[in-house]
Amino acid sequence: MQYRSEIDGLRALAIIPVVFFHGGFSLVSGGFVGVDIFFVISGYLITLLIYKDISKGTFSAKRFYERRIKRLFPALSFVALCCSIAAWFLYLPFDLEDYYANLASVFNFSSNIHFYIHSGYFDPSSEHNALLHTWSLTVEEQFYFVFPWILLLAFKLGRKAVWVSICSLIVISFCLAEWRLQVKPMAAFYLLYARGWELLLGSFCALLVSDTRLLANMSNRKKELLAWIGLTMILYATFFFTDSTPTAGRYTLIPTIGTALILLFARTNGYLGKVLSHRFLVSIGLVSYSTYLWHQPLLAFSRYYMGESFDLLAAAVLCALSFVLGYASWKFIEQPFRHGSFGWN
Repeated sequence: MQYRSEIDGLRALAIIPVVFFHGGFSLVSGGFVGVDIFFVISGYLITLLIYKDISKGTFSAKRFYERRIKRLFPALSFVALCCSIAAWFLYLPFDLEDYYANLASVFNFSSNIHFYIHSGYFDPSSEHNALLHTWSLTVEEQFYFVFPWILLLAFKLGRKAVWVSICSLIVISFCLAEWRLQVKPMAAFYLLYARGWELLLGSFCALLVSDTRLLANMSNRKKELLAWIGLTMILYATFFFTDSTPTAGRYTLIPTIGTALILLFARTNGYLGKVLSHRFLVSIGLVSYSTYLWHQPLLAFSRYYMGESFDLLAAAVLCALSFVLGYASWKFIEQPFRHGSFGWN
């Protein structure tokens, strides 16, 4: 798969607002939409990877899941270990019991379901939950369990069936999200069936990119305009959404379609592509996964320990520390495991 530096720049636009939103900075009142951006990017990249292998007849489920494990679990396991040590010393017995239940749900791929049952994402008490952010990782993991087999089956029926399957699932999932928002908003927020359309929107973009004929007749000027519209949509959601904005339904179309437009039309030879490919943004994007893993535990444990003395200065320091630890995890854990430095093949 050809590397696109602008996608790492887009990851930076997702992780920075997420971290500072959880830090309590009201400027990025909609910073939680960074997760929606990540969902679309993940669906796009995973579909490109699988679709390419299926088209060539070289897809291997074993190799696919090995890649996912090497990508996600080394850094996650290390952060979870550090969290467990911190929880042992900081949490009161009742809270420690809750922590272990949360931890178990992370590694049996059900933390989104667990938190749906036990915790509201925007509840004040959630600020002390060191593993709350893992719900989004579990949504992606559940998607990885199901999606390759759907794509394989559809491909056997023909390329048209792939398009029909992806589009149908997007519509079904989106309708379920809208329905659940009316009766069970936290179900729409946490559960795969209501979030799947965001990942599948990325899959739809991957199909468009794979069939270059569909975009070939569009002028570079139109592509550039659409890419900038996409960025505007993301920035609008980041700065103007709030924790009262219904999430996973129609409002979420704004950041997700914005992300899709950038994935489809931003290229390194265009103005926006050059902006997103700036070294600073790319560097932040490369460490975004590990930074995401670290930021919530740092903030949650500090709030728990400091109580009312926790302020924005402390939050700013911890947000900055998240990126430092994110870089360290990326360099010394993510990279060695992904590239076989520890003996993986």
